[in-house]
Parts: sequence; C-alpha cells; structure tokens
Amino acid sequence: MEYMEVVVKGKRDPIWWVNTVLGMDLYPKQEEIMRAFYQNRYDPTLDQYKKLILVAGMRGGKTALASIMGCYEYWDVLTMTNPKPFEYYKLLRNQKLFIMVVATSEKQAEDGVFSNIQSMIEGAPWFGTWTDTVIRGDSVESFKQRIKLQTMSSWANTGVGRTSKCVIFDELANFEQTSGKRGAWEVWNRLRKSADTIGTDGHVIGISSPMYPTDIIMTLHRDSMEEKNTLSMLVPTWEMNPHFTEAALREEHKHNLSAFYRDYACQPQAAGGIQFPEGVKLDRIENVLKGLLEKKEKYVPKYQAMRVLAIDPAVKNDSFGMACAYRDFDGNPIVDGAIKFQRQDGQSIISPAMIREYIDLAIRKLNINAFVFDAWMFPDLIEYVRLKFGIEATKHIVGKTDYDLWRSLQENGELSVVFDADLKREAERLQIINEKNPRVDHDLHGSKDMADCVANCIWYVMTQSVANMSPGFVVVRVF
Repeated sequence: MEYMEVVVKGKRDPIWWVNTVLGMDLYPKQEEIMRAFYQNRYDPTLDQYKKLILVAGMRGGKTALASIMGCYEYWDVLTMTNPKPFEYYKLLRNQKLFIMVVATSEKQAEDGVFSNIQSMIEGAPWFGTWTDTVIRGDSVESFKQRIKLQTMSSWANTGVGRTSKCVIFDELANFEQTSGKRGAWEVWNRLRKSADTIGTDGHVIGISSPMYPTDIIMTLHRDSMEEKNTLSMLVPTWEMNPHFTEAALREEHKHNLSAFYRDYACQPQAAGGIQFPEGVKLDRIENVLKGLLEKKEKYVPKYQAMRVLAIDPAVKNDSFGMACAYRDFDGNPIVDGAIKFQRQDGQSIISPAMIREYIDLAIRKLNINAFVFDAWMFPDLIEYVRLKFGIEATKHIVGKTDYDLWRSLQENGELSVVFDADLKREAERLQIINEKNPRVDHDLHGSKDMADCVANCIWYVMTQSVANMSPGFVVVRVF
C-alpha cells in the first residue's frame, strides 16, 4: 500500500513526490517551473511539454532544479512495471532506456547536476527499500527495469544510438564554442535526438546562465518562444532564489555591472557585445523580392518606386542574400524586399545562371536603378548588369557605422524593413567584435548575408543621390 500510494500520487503530482520521496522543499519559482513543465500530470487535458529551456542567473538554484527533475524522470520510468519501459515504448527486448546528463567536463559532472542526482537518490530511503537501484561513479542503474541514468561528456558522438527518456544539458552555454565534435550546437543537435524515439515522453532539458547575447542558451530561448511543445523561461537570480535581492546583488557587483547583468540579471546584451540589444523591428509589408520569385513575369509590385538592389553572396557560395529599398515621400528608407537563395541538395554551389536570371527580372519589374555589392565574387554578374542595363555597380563593404545607422533610424521610427524570419534571426545575433576597432560579425554558426544587404540598402538610400527613388517616379527601360 505504501508503494502504491507513492506511485499513484507521484505520477499525478511531481511536487508532492519531491516533498515526500526526496524530502526536499522547492523555492516558489522552482515549483512554478516544475509544475508548468509537467502540466499534463495535473491536468491531462493539457499538452505535454517535450523541452525545457531555462536561462537562469547564477546562484539561483537552476542546477538543483534540473537535478530534482532528473531524479523524477528516473523514478517515473523505474515505477513502470506492467508493461516494463522497453515494452511500453516498443523498444527491443531488454533494451536499456537512458537518462543522460551531459556535462562539459568531468569536474562539472562531479560538482553539477549528476552529482546532485546521485546524492538525492542515495539520501532517499524509498529507492533503497523498493527498487534495485545501484549507484556507481558515473551511473545510477536499475538492472531489473533496464534503466540507466548516466553522465556523458560533451562530445557529439557520445550517446549516439541510445534511446533516452530524458537528456539534461548542464550549463549549456559553457560548452566549447567550436565547430568540431565538442561544439555546443553539434552536441545539442546530436544528443537531443536520442529522446525522439519515444515521442513527447522523451524530455530534453537545457539549463544555463548566459555568457553572451547570441550563445546557444540565449538562441534556444529566443527560438523556442514560438514552439508549442517547449517551455522556455528566462529568470534572474533574485526571482529564482528568494534569499537574494536585486539590490544586494547590484551592490555586490557595483564595480563590474556588466557581470551583474550577464550572470545574475540574464541580460548579456546590457553588458554590451550585441549590435541590436533591443532587437530589430520588422514590418509585415509586402516582400517584393519574394513576390517576384513566386509570380515572375506576372508580378506587379504595389509601389512603383525606383529602388536600389544590394547583393551579398556567401564566401562558401552556398547562399546568396539580396535586399531592395527606396525612399518614401518623407525621405525615409523603406526596405521592402529581402530574400536568401540557398544551395539545393546535390548542388556544389548556387547556380550563377539562376541568380542572373532572377536579378534580370528584378531590375525590369522592380525599377532597379542602383546596384550595390560588397565583394568581387560575381564579377561577371556585375559586368552583365552594367552592359545590359547601364547600371554602374557600387562597391561598399558594410561596417559598424552602417549598422549603427540602421539602429538609429529604427529607434527614431524613420525606417521600415520587411519582415523575414531569416533576416530577423541574422540581425539579432550580430555581435560587436573588438572594442578598440569595433566591427560587426555573426557568431560561429550564423550568417549575415541578408542583414548586410539590408544595411547596404539603408546606407545607399541615405547617403547617395536618390532624388528620383521616391514612389511616383518611374523609369521605363526599353531594350
């Protein structure tokens, strides 16, 4: 009866289970997060979350919360007896089901989530009384139920081929920022897939304090806000842990406020290092470059204005960004076109012929009378535009001053830029590199093909002679 009471109540109320089995009390915010993530346990009519992305300040208790949830995930499958976990999830007979805790180093595994899980399970008499749980240096295991909770190093090939009930990424932002097998994105993308086999029951938990505005945890937080099956939260230290106050932490770090904003307020953008700390404002206006791609010769733009077209091919020639803009009657720039062409499967590079055909169409249908580029990667295209249309291309390398112009016009409400999801993602991940001679660049796994095109368009219409680029002035080219 005692065993069944814990199983029945624990399945329905994870918070009760934490209090009763682990003998622990949660902070109010920890309880709120855990209750929200397991919402379907309290109300079966609600959807089950698959992922939890938690950006939380240092010393707030995020590691303790992830450890408690790891214990609960282990217990949850440990108490599945009829059928057993491998039978319920239709795995191979006697196939092990894993709960993986991914740490950046052996030391972090010893001091972080996994070490806490070991201590919590070892200190809970219920596990010793009712289960065959065995605790070892790098694992917690039930041989009877074929369940193993294990710590993993942050290598992309670690854990591949295993099926997981839950994968916990401990201090995700601290993972090495490289493009190799220890790279944060490589590790995240490979290991989280081990939980896909069992559908929404396979949970993925990523916790970390942020390091900089475009690191992996901040990027996942922003991207996950639009995912229905993901609970994503950003919580400063004083909200996570009631024993701290914002005023006390600010006073403690008054000589290094950048550390305060980054480590405790979870606002790395306030500490500098990001070009658009407030984000970019994009408008739901007609995207003339996408409309042109869809309708081709039949396309007629809503506004018949003279436009500038900017191009920016990627160095690897696997993508090609474009944007176009004009000035309205008040002299404000309107970027009403933004598009990115990407290499298709089976192609080694983007087809130059396809790009030339599209630009040919854009010049004729969108009244392009200025052409801007920033690198001599397609000299034949530049020559083609000059010879066929008489447009002399302008070379301009986008710098920080151009992005600052974009930001200042946006702040003053004097700019309109068409909405595009890829453009938004590029622009909001741009970093400021080097304090003495600052420049703007993308992170290791990002790009700025479209963002550079938009910046070049804004620069052109605001600094060059564009009196004839306002709506109402149309030049008809005859060939």
